[in-house]
Amino acid sequence: MPGILVYSAGSRGIGQTMRAIKIGQLAQRGLEQRPVTVVCCQIPPLNSLNSDVQVLHPPSLTRMADAMRADDRGLARSLGAQTALDLIHIAEEQQPDIFVSLTLGGLTGELETVFRSDVVRQSRRVLALRDIYSPVTREFDYERGMQKYDRVSVFAPAATAHWIPEPVRRRVTEGRAGYYGYLPPLGTFGTRQPPGWSVSTVTIDTESHSTLEVSVGGGYDGAATIDAAMQAIQRLRQRTGWELSVKIVLGPLMGTEEAAALRRALPADTDIVRWRPQRKRPADLVVTMAGYNTLSECAWHGTRTVCLPRVDRTDREQDIRGRLFARWFPQIRTVDRKDLVALERALSNALSSDLGQGNRRIQDYFATPALVGSALAT
Repeated sequence: MPGILVYSAGSRGIGQTMRAIKIGQLAQRGLEQRPVTVVCCQIPPLNSLNSDVQVLHPPSLTRMADAMRADDRGLARSLGAQTALDLIHIAEEQQPDIFVSLTLGGLTGELETVFRSDVVRQSRRVLALRDIYSPVTREFDYERGMQKYDRVSVFAPAATAHWIPEPVRRRVTEGRAGYYGYLPPLGTFGTRQPPGWSVSTVTIDTESHSTLEVSVGGGYDGAATIDAAMQAIQRLRQRTGWELSVKIVLGPLMGTEEAAALRRALPADTDIVRWRPQRKRPADLVVTMAGYNTLSECAWHGTRTVCLPRVDRTDREQDIRGRLFARWFPQIRTVDRKDLVALERALSNALSSDLGQGNRRIQDYFATPALVGSALAT
């Protein structure tokens, strides 16, 4: 049976890799159990995933991503050439009839070579995009690069259209692109109704005990988020006397020295673990940045969440996403991590407030196996 090959070349974190695996798993269910292979960087925690999707980690791809994070562009380009050859070799072995990429041209332009290969040129080529691109700095590249793709699929609701590159929006009006909703958490694809459809209206009993999780996704720049969250949590403890248990989730890309420094600086009673995939965060409240996967998981499960987005003039993705999710879902709040007073207030309100009714149209924001199958095959 013809298969699907999904290529992820993310270098900044684990988000793109997680989206690639989700697309692969959803596509397998939506397209009659067709074989799926995901090619992505090596991220050790993902090795424990129980999945029928084959996941391959060419060493050249992992090393190329490492070189990009280290800003060694020369080494990255050299490794990109090897990655292209490795990807072509995998495609020749798999013989896919659908080739999906989560980046326009790869990390270093390696897809230029891949698209010239016979096996990929003869396949249906799909560009799979996320929800927010702001500011868009390469609209010309999108205009030119999308010519190599038969379809562009945006895994976000149409409400994010304002932050999608203009060439993609034009493709939507032409019927050659579409919006398919956020990708739900791993392991929930058979769920008929997201738990977040009905957020619990019961106020958390802060007089007894509450559990908070502070999570920073990939973690390469997560130390500032953890520091701000812990300062606000300590202020809240001192002001209210609430018993708050805290679990810190360090991302797999956080350096060993930085992780060790955080362990030394945090209170001894803080539970500190390394990130691994999980179906649901067993916490009363999650404090996180505003990554695609974490926020969509919290929205899906109806988890009370305080977002501390990465704020950067050159990359407003998390700031915009955090504000959108706070507008759409009553259990999600967004605050500037530099404003400790506002952050403490947000934590207090998130723990003690009655949230009211959940978003009963939550399913409108998420993809299904059938939608993902349509996004790739039609």
